Amino acid sequence: MIQEISLRKVQDPFNLRAPVALGVAGVFLWTVAAVRRERASASHWRLGMLTGVLVAVGNIIAFAGLDGLSGVDRTCLFYPIAIGGSILLYASFQLLTGRETFDRRRLAGLACGLLGVMLLALKGLLALGS
Repeated sequence: MIQEISLRKVQDPFNLRAPVALGVAGVFLWTVAAVRRERASASHWRLGMLTGVLVAVGNIIAFAGLDGLSGVDRTCLFYPIAIGGSILLYASFQLLTGRETFDRRRLAGLACGLLGVMLLALKGLLALGS
């Protein structure tokens, strides 16, 4: 629902989308923890804070990207770019940390997945032309 602001070209002069989205998610997670009566350890707090910062930065970048693409009527490119970028970042992380080796078969699978994402973007662009 928060994306509708960009998709419908509505102005958000106070940039409240990211805080609202993060606030709702935070209240939900706090409620789940309270119902389950779980207490966070120091390591949970550190990991949670790092994750929170990364998610907040990701939300801010995502909304800025949606707004930018909305300005040129290309919002159909947002999700293919976001998904393709996520796939490449995760594959790069796995390669750099040595958790995964990439042989020809895995690289071909990665390429096919990225090609599929690019075809979704192409479908959206072609629909704009008609």
